[in-house]
Order: sequence, then C-alpha cells, then structure tokens
Amino acid sequence: MKKTKLAGLLAASLLTIAPLAATTISSSVEAASIAVNNTNYSFLHVPVNGNVDVTAIKNTFGEPGTTVSVDISKVETRIASTYPVEVTKTILSTGYPDTFTLNVIVGDQHDLQELQGAADSDAEVYKIDGNTVSETGIYVKDGAKVSTYGTTTVNGVSYTRLNGANSNLYLKTNWFDGSYTKGTDSDLITKYIMHKAAIYDKNGKKTGKSYREFRNIDVYPDTVKINGTEYYRVYNTSEYVKATNIDGTKRTLKSNAYVYKNSKTRANKKVLKKGTKVTTYGAPYKFANGKYYYRIGKGKQYVRTANF
Repeated sequence: MKKTKLAGLLAASLLTIAPLAATTISSSVEAASIAVNNTNYSFLHVPVNGNVDVTAIKNTFGEPGTTVSVDISKVETRIASTYPVEVTKTILSTGYPDTFTLNVIVGDQHDLQELQGAADSDAEVYKIDGNTVSETGIYVKDGAKVSTYGTTTVNGVSYTRLNGANSNLYLKTNWFDGSYTKGTDSDLITKYIMHKAAIYDKNGKKTGKSYREFRNIDVYPDTVKINGTEYYRVYNTSEYVKATNIDGTKRTLKSNAYVYKNSKTRANKKVLKKGTKVTTYGAPYKFANGKYYYRIGKGKQYVRTANF
C-alpha cells in the first residue's frame, strides 16, 4: 500500500488543529496510527466489537467550506486486525476532492499473520465450542493481517484462534501456511435429497420453505453443526438443510423387518435380517394405520421405526 501525503488544503486544516511548524501525515497499511505532531488520535484504535468513530474523524479533518466523507466498509470490528478507512475531503467552492487513508486498528495486535489465500477470496471465520465447529457468517479478506493466538485441531482440521487467548473464533490454519486452495471453502458438491428437506437459517430456525425429495442440490462440502444438528449449507445462499435428509442415518435392526410401500402393501418380498445396518433418511412418516416408518431408499421403500 503506497504512502499518501496530504498537501495544500488538508495540511492547512491540520495546522489549525495543532498549529506547530511542521505537520505531516503518513498513511500505509503497516502504520499503527496517523500522527500529527506526534499525537495519536483515539479514533485510530477500536476495541473488538466496537464502532469506528466517524463523527470524530469528520470533526478532525473538516473545516468551514468543506465536506468530509468516511468509508468504513472495509472494517470488520469483530476481528482484530488493521483496516483501511478512506477519507475524502471536498472543497465546496471548487468541488475538488482530496482523498487519503487512515489505518484503524481493531483490538490488540498479537502475533500478526497474513492470510495467503487465492486473490480476492474471503476466509470464513468459525466458532468452536469443544469439538463443535459452526459458521459465524464473518469473513476476512485475503491479504489481511490478523492477531492470532495459537492453534487447535478439531476432527483432523487445524484452526488458528483469533482476537484473544480466550476467544472462540477461528480461521482454518491453511489460510496462513500457504496450503489454502480455492476449493478449501468455496467449491460446491452436488448431493441428492432423499427426504423432503425443510430450509433453515444459520441459527437453525425454519424459514417456512423446503426442497422436495428426489432431486439434486448444490451444497458446500463440509457440514456445519447448528444446535447439535448437522446441516449442509446450500451453495451460494444462506440456506441450510439437515444432512440426514441427504446422507441419511445408519441404524441397526433389532428384529427382522419387511420393506413397505404403504401401510398395507409391501414394496417387495425382501426380508431385512436382525442386526443389519440400514440407512434411513429424514424424520419418520406416520402412515394411515397410525404407525411410523423410515424411508430407506428411492421411491416408496419404508421400514417401521419399531424394528430399529
């Protein structure tokens, strides 16, 4: 990131804030703050989950006859890092804009590591509680330098802790060691829905919509756990479906079982033997006879839940 000097009007306005002889501003991604006469502005440091003080920035760099706009769109205050804040000061009489960059530090700077993913990619932040990994909906841009606090491994995957020693927010470690590939988080896989699948949001709440059974669906490859239940996230959406409607659940028969196509008719003459492991899909269906059955295959193939 190149350094930007503020000349002319901007320098003059800063002199009115602190009228000493030599006033310069240095701006770069690496800079910890902007110093004017060796004075660091408080708005250049924001606590995690805090807010950038846009009003203070405008008051500092504005003056009569000008307007100041502040772009904080690149700041993610939930993750400790340094973020660029673009400030544009415009002279009303001429419409001439003067743009410069402030570098706002969020949280504490500790063992900074740079993300090394694909160009223009975003790294997903995860929440880890024990051995449960869940999505947060937070993303960090490739190239960002974030504060890190060691690693942990869950289900064979290494994660790097962010923000603080007691934080439960993590990035996958391969974003830092150069082994990240585009497919790590981004590639889709196509799955086949075996049971009508209700659509949930990221908090595990039903949206009122669903996907029909016996159709393909594009999802992200890794399941996520929400409130103890495994879900697939539908590709390029914020929708989630229960994994059991797709991959099913292996159950062991405690007695011999017939396969039915409805409450009165068998699907075939096959007898499933006691002790056999059978994959069932989704929640059981209640048939006309009042009994419950699991779907075990495409079409009308069901086994009574009492057999498991």
